[in-house]
Amino acid sequence: MTRGQGDKVTREAGEAFRFVVLHHTGIAEAHFDLLIDWGGEGLLWAWRVLKGPAEWGCGPLAAVRIQDHRRVYLTYEGEISEGRGEVKRVAEGMGEVLGREGNWVRVRLGIGGEAVEVQLPA
Repeated sequence: MTRGQGDKVTREAGEAFRFVVLHHTGIAEAHFDLLIDWGGEGLLWAWRVLKGPAEWGCGPLAAVRIQDHRRVYLTYEGEISEGRGEVKRVAEGMGEVLGREGNWVRVRLGIGGEAVEVQLPA
């Protein structure tokens, strides 16, 4: 792990990480949150994804980078304060960085006993 411009963390091929996928419901547009724990960074990187993890290996992943999340969401399930719906963990495991391509990071996620490769906006 290295620090890049603007103190932004950059990722290198082969780097391992922990992740969790939360199903966020009880709001206007239910979706899945992919949260990546880069290890000791404080906040979790987060992406909003409309399809569930079972469909992630079926073509390009339409993921949108969203605001980083607090570490509590690695294990939290339940209602979110201020009427922002609720979350339930639907997948978790370990992943690996495969490489960087411009503003994208390619990762491999261990989901349901399978290795799923996705490309995410960094």
